[in-house]
Amino acid sequence: MRKVLFLFLLVFLLVSVPGRAAADDAPRNVVLTETLRLQDGQADVFFKNPRRIHEVTGKWIYLLDDQRALKFDAAGKGFGEVVPRGEGPGELTRVHYVDSLDGQLVLLSVYPFKVLLAEPDGTFKREFRPQDQGHFYNLELVWNGRLLLSRRKQDFISGAKQGVSAWPVELTWMDMKARNEPLNLAGISEMIYMNKLNLAGGRVAVAINEVCALKACADTVGKKLYLAYTPRYAVDVVDLATGKRLSTLKRPHKTVDYYAPPREEDEEEEPRQFEPYEPEEFNDVLAIHHVLGELWVVTSDFARERGFRVDRFDAGGNFTGSVFLKVPGVVHPDDLDRRILEFTADHLWVNVQDEDENPVPVRYRVSVPN
Repeated sequence: MRKVLFLFLLVFLLVSVPGRAAADDAPRNVVLTETLRLQDGQADVFFKNPRRIHEVTGKWIYLLDDQRALKFDAAGKGFGEVVPRGEGPGELTRVHYVDSLDGQLVLLSVYPFKVLLAEPDGTFKREFRPQDQGHFYNLELVWNGRLLLSRRKQDFISGAKQGVSAWPVELTWMDMKARNEPLNLAGISEMIYMNKLNLAGGRVAVAINEVCALKACADTVGKKLYLAYTPRYAVDVVDLATGKRLSTLKRPHKTVDYYAPPREEDEEEEPRQFEPYEPEEFNDVLAIHHVLGELWVVTSDFARERGFRVDRFDAGGNFTGSVFLKVPGVVHPDDLDRRILEFTADHLWVNVQDEDENPVPVRYRVSVPN
C-alpha cells in the first residue's frame, strides 16, 4: 500500500512541476516569409542608411534612405528620388517622413520645417510651412486630413542639466493650411542624456543622446493612438477623436540589464570627444506596432536564438499572449536603432546585409502559427 501511495505521489509531483505542463503554452515564434527585396543599383540607387518605408499596396513603395526619398514600383524596380533636393519650391533638403493623405504624397523635412504635397509619382503640387519654426518637429502619423506632430522645444536645451533629463514633448494637429491645434495630453516627454564639454576659447560643445524616445502608432481604423515614452513598461491608449486618455496598458516585465553590443576583434577604436551614454538597463518597451489587427509591444526581453518577446493586446486592450520575433540580422537590441523596422497590417520591412555588408530593404509576410 505504501509503495502504491509513493508512486501516486511521485506521478502527481511530476505532472505538477511549474513549467512542465505549461510547455505547450510557451510563446511561439513569428513566421517571416520573404516576399520582396529592393535591389541596390536600380536607377542609380545605392542604399546608404535605409530608415523608413511607406507602401501604397500594389502601386508604389517609398523609401527614406539617408537624406533622400526614393521611389520603387510594386515589383521593387527603382525610379530614383521622388523629389529633388534643394531649398526651392518642390525641393527638400532632408526628408524625415513620408506618408499618403487623400491620394497625395506627404513628405516632411526639418531645418527648415516644411511639408510638401505631391502626386504619387512625385509631381509637385504645393508646400507649406508652419509659422512657428522654433521647435524640433516629428510627424507621428496622418489621420483624418491632418498631421499629428510631436514638438520638442529648442529652448529646453539651454536650461537642461548635465546627465539625464526629461525633454517635454507636445503633440499638435496641423491641417493642410498649416493651422495648429494642440492635443492636450500632459506629461509626455522623452529622456535624453546631455554631455557638455568646455573647449578652448570659452566654447562649449554639447552632445545629446536619446535615453527613451517617444514611440507612437495608431490602429488600422484610425480610432486609437498608442504612445510609449517611459523607460518602464507603459503604453497610453488615446482616443484620436477627442484626444482623451482611455487607459494605460501595463504588463509585469522582467527588467533587462544593459550590455554593450558585440564588437569585431579587429575593429579600431576611433577617437571620441564624448564618451557614449550607456544605461544601466534597457527600456522595457523598444517599439509598438499595429499588426494582424492587434497591438504588438516589442520588449527588451531578447535572446539571440529566438529574438524579441512581443506582447499582444486585442482591440479592447486585453493581453492575449506573447510571441517571439526574430528580426533578420539583429544580434543585439541596439541593432533596432540602425535599421528599418516598419510593420504594415501583415508585413514587416527590415533592412538586412548582403554579402558585401551593404543594407538591403526586404519585405516579409508576418504570420503566427495556431
